[in-house]
Amino acid sequence: MIIPTSQILAAIAAQTIDPGIRNTLPRIENSGGKRASIYLLDAVSQWTPANAKDFQQALAGITAPHIDLFINSPGGSVFEGIAIYNFLKAHPAKITAYVVGIAASIASVIAMSGDEIVMADGAMMMIHSPSIGSGGNSEQLRKNAALLDQIEESILDIYIGKTKRTRLELKALLRKDTWFSADEAIAGKFAHRKSAAFKAAAEWK
Repeated sequence: MIIPTSQILAAIAAQTIDPGIRNTLPRIENSGGKRASIYLLDAVSQWTPANAKDFQQALAGITAPHIDLFINSPGGSVFEGIAIYNFLKAHPAKITAYVVGIAASIASVIAMSGDEIVMADGAMMMIHSPSIGSGGNSEQLRKNAALLDQIEESILDIYIGKTKRTRLELKALLRKDTWFSADEAIAGKFAHRKSAAFKAAAEWK
């Protein structure tokens, strides 16, 4: 039996939302030094440390000229993720995004905020078209479909800006839920280089 990607990601994300860590700031190290580290190790949601409000607050305290962003996330809320991406892009520091485990769905968009994107050995990246749980009458479903098309176009703009690939190419990859190994992400222009495994690799709790 083939399990849909959406079900796999939902199962991973459900394990990361621990009530004991909700509404806590993202983990940051060496914020005032020469090279700060920030860790995105959860599903992207207003209920986890990977939320836009707390990310903005955490970034505001970083004065280091370089940020190492470590990502191990199955994705989550599109709009929370887009906001995190934009807060990172607006920060004056140079950002190196390290995918240390998984950067799937909207987490892959957040990875695009890096001036340099590095894939660890064994790391994976996944891109796909946005989706929502939907109900209602036919008119509401058509409105939801139109909204998803708009969201997809905005996500495509971000991928195009980083990879310089065509909209047609990238749309085809989104529509079939494309998974990339480290080497494939580099070949596809979603990452710049590969690195050995990190001692600071994400630990799911």
